[in-house]
Amino acid sequence: MILLVVLAAALVVVSGCGGRKAEAEWRLTPDPGVRIRNVVSAEALQRADGSLLLWANTPKSIAAYRSRDGLTFRPVIGRMPLGAHPTVVQLSSSLLRMYYATADALPYKPSRVRSAVSRDGVTWFLEDGNRFADAGFGVMEVVQLADRSWRIYLNDRPLKGASRIVSGRSTRGITFHPERGVRLPPPYADPAVVRLASGRWLMVLSAIERKQRLYLAESKDGLQWELAAEPLLDDAHWSLLDPTLLPLGGDRYRVYYTRSRGSVYELRSGVLGRRDA
Repeated sequence: MILLVVLAAALVVVSGCGGRKAEAEWRLTPDPGVRIRNVVSAEALQRADGSLLLWANTPKSIAAYRSRDGLTFRPVIGRMPLGAHPTVVQLSSSLLRMYYATADALPYKPSRVRSAVSRDGVTWFLEDGNRFADAGFGVMEVVQLADRSWRIYLNDRPLKGASRIVSGRSTRGITFHPERGVRLPPPYADPAVVRLASGRWLMVLSAIERKQRLYLAESKDGLQWELAAEPLLDDAHWSLLDPTLLPLGGDRYRVYYTRSRGSVYELRSGVLGRRDA
């Protein structure tokens, strides 16, 4: 059974980027209401027909949901990979590829990053092999770079110390090789990454704290990140975790995230944009 609660970690180190105040440039305006109940680790993608597909973890598996407005979702019956923490990318061949983490059986069998492909985002066909040797604590993000190669961000599982956000690189998106260094150290986790119109990179993430909050980071190269000093979104009574970013155009994004308290898990959303827009 896939656990609903994902323990993902990473700490915070600010890589010097000229002292930019990212938190002063962006604002997240929450949408009212609950999108989906009892899910975590959501991933969303706009389809060619204007509809929106969203994949998320239920207590037992990955499930798919469809929406026309990005706010109201209905479940879709399909064939999903058996795993957790889905991240989905569009391939040039018109196929979709889902990366996901398998269940682990530590210390003998670590969680792996596997993949599957689909044309409709509902019926998935498994691909052979592992994409990354150890999925760590999951909650992955895969993005395409300017040279058409691919980068994966995820929370690792070091032998000593807390988990960090690390990355790997792949020419074809099949075999990812670890990149040197740490993108963000503990307690930061759950990276959601997009490329801005300027060419810079934007990350929304959470932190493994007693009460989790959402944070923002920016980067010029996707490797060295400047973390905003203040949380992007905080709630006095709830933990906020597992964000994902859906482009709305013009450096505006809908952020889907899980709000949790005790045994209650809700997929919520908000619109992220520049304050001067």
